[in-house]
Amino acid sequence: MNTPAMPGRQRIMAALFLLGCLALGVLFCKIEYNPSFGARIDFTRFHYPTIEQFRTLDFFAFLREMNTASGPLYYALMGSTPMGPDSIRISTLLLHVMSTGLVWWLAYRRLGATAWPWLLAGAFYFSPFQLGPALWGHPETLATLLVFLALWLHTQGFVATASVLSALSVTSRQTAIAILGGLGLWDLQQGRFKNLALKMALAGAMLLALVYHWHGLTPPKFQDHMAVSGRTFLVSMAMMGLALFNWKLLPTRTSWRPLLLVWLILLPVCLIAYNASIHFDRGGFIFSILDKMDAQRWGWCLSSPVILSGILALCVPPLREDPMTALTLLGLSATLAISNVFYIKYVDFYIWPLALSMFAFAAHQDARLITLTKSLAAWSVVNLALVSLRY
Repeated sequence: MNTPAMPGRQRIMAALFLLGCLALGVLFCKIEYNPSFGARIDFTRFHYPTIEQFRTLDFFAFLREMNTASGPLYYALMGSTPMGPDSIRISTLLLHVMSTGLVWWLAYRRLGATAWPWLLAGAFYFSPFQLGPALWGHPETLATLLVFLALWLHTQGFVATASVLSALSVTSRQTAIAILGGLGLWDLQQGRFKNLALKMALAGAMLLALVYHWHGLTPPKFQDHMAVSGRTFLVSMAMMGLALFNWKLLPTRTSWRPLLLVWLILLPVCLIAYNASIHFDRGGFIFSILDKMDAQRWGWCLSSPVILSGILALCVPPLREDPMTALTLLGLSATLAISNVFYIKYVDFYIWPLALSMFAFAAHQDARLITLTKSLAAWSVVNLALVSLRY
């Protein structure tokens, strides 16, 4: 689809919007706003010390001693400058503002000069699990920007450059390989085989190089939480489905019976998979709290599987309409399931690139993209409410 010509007024409004986002973000930095709680702790305990490691160690020693579970690219980028912690935080905020601009542009490309691009960009900017890591110097902010830049470049015809940028994202956040898998499905569907081969070959080579030096998927100090977890898989799948489809999950009167049948099938599956898995080591959202309550009552988890099976049952109809998104969600959830540590920010890291890929590549369906925009806005509002309540 060709990009609509952008009137000068839209350019000015977009520039003012992004300047406002930057100014507000700088204010948030100054008052040390911490919308996702652990963001500040992770910066002071892990991310900034790792930047200091890059400044004081040779590169291969740095790879072995990294005080983080993430890849080296972000730390190398920030550590190659003399910036202190405050400047690093503002620099990472700037990356987030750039991503916000790309969100607006990709939405404008499909939905034109309407309110929807502004709503989508605002939902992304204020998402506590995007804004929090940006305000507190987290590497996933860089990985997200690289993927969004790749989507933008692809729509402009710079396919090879887009492949290189998207592949680089795995050196900032290794789990971005699952996002590349989702983008690869678009390549397969639209016959871009050379693009797919270049992207996956580069990403695979970079990951293999890191695995060679680390003898694992994360630096040696952070290899004690690698355990396949059915709980993480179920929660990830349900949360991502809820984020993408919440605006269309209310069943019609005629759809209750088939949904009930699907739920009755999914419930025993969720009960078995959930209770057979190890407990969340950290995080787990509200499910850790429910699990503790169930353990005190009858010794096994019931509430969490019931909720998860209900959400998954409601997600079945929209996923049946969009099998490629269903495959992508399965891949993303499987990637998260290699750890028993679960936080909503891990899910949010996947949701937005998946949604933006729909704006970049999906067939022209304005109604579907508007519904997706509403769902993502609702997801961000709910998350803001939850973090304000300190769940």
